Amino acid sequence: MGIDNQPNIIISHIDNNGVIQTNEEHQQGVAQKAKRFAEEFGMGDFGRLMELLHDKGKEQVEWQKYIRGVTGYNNEYTQVKHGPNHAYVGALVARNQYPTLASMLASHYTRMSKSVHDASKK
Repeated sequence: MGIDNQPNIIISHIDNNGVIQTNEEHQQGVAQKAKRFAEEFGMGDFGRLMELLHDKGKEQVEWQKYIRGVTGYNNEYTQVKHGPNHAYVGALVARNQYPTLASMLASHYTRMSKSVHDASKK
């Protein structure tokens, strides 16, 4: 690691072995899972849409610098210690047609949503 030979890829996650998950791969993967889960109560399309939008903010240039720096993928950005808030971008996309969804997206990394997320792993 250390040399960014894929500067145009939108990264969502980089694991400890340097394996990249693009934001598109991440969003599509969680969207499929959310749709299956939400179909149990008749909200499959809502669940899918929510997850397609939940990390749109990771497409911001500053967030890309953060993920590349904090993981050591690109040493040029190691001084970037915090990424910008990325949760609100999907909310902005959804706000006119889906205000409830927008509210949920805007808060998906707040303390309440984080505790719900953590509880769902148990």
